[in-house]
Amino acid sequence: MSESGVRRREDSIRLETAGVDGVLVGEHLVRSENVERALRALLADGQGG
Repeated sequence: MSESGVRRREDSIRLETAGVDGVLVGEHLVRSENVERALRALLADGQGG
């Protein structure tokens, strides 16, 4: 599990590459104007997902 600070897809990719299988993204989502869009951007697989 990674600490918070994940704000972009690139952050989660870097952590996944390092072997992390879970991240905390609460602050990023709380501060986002559009939570759904922010979450989708973090989970996007680079193929328009």
